[in-house]
Amino acid sequence: FHNDVISVGHQNVFLYHERAFVNTSNVIQQLRQQVETLCQVPFIAIEVKESDISLEAAVKTYLFNSQIVTLPDQSMGLIAPQECQESPSVHNFLQKLIENKAQPIRRVIYQNIRESMQNGGGPACLRLRVALTDKEYKAMH
Repeated sequence: FHNDVISVGHQNVFLYHERAFVNTSNVIQQLRQQVETLCQVPFIAIEVKESDISLEAAVKTYLFNSQIVTLPDQSMGLIAPQECQESPSVHNFLQKLIENKAQPIRRVIYQNIRESMQNGGGPACLRLRVALTDKEYKAMH
């Protein structure tokens, strides 16, 4: 798999499937050390267990092609394909995730991107991020 099919990160938060890497625990330990040493912030690793969401379901729903964003109140939201809402295992996991106050993701925003997925664009359209100043934002249509 491409890594973006089985993990996603934003700032110091990393959401990943337990089968994302060959030696997942070592990779997470290395990421934690690098983030905490270089960025001086706590690393928040959120593991999705195979028992909660199978790797097949994660890939099928494009859960990890979601985008984690910082919301105006400084909490985080997950912009996810509608397929995540339609999958019982993924939806249940995400509901439990946003209820877990030990991590910053507080909201899931489901988007219908089927047209993009059917036309070869896939859910990568959720990953496009363009930072704009207020002036640039106001100049957009």
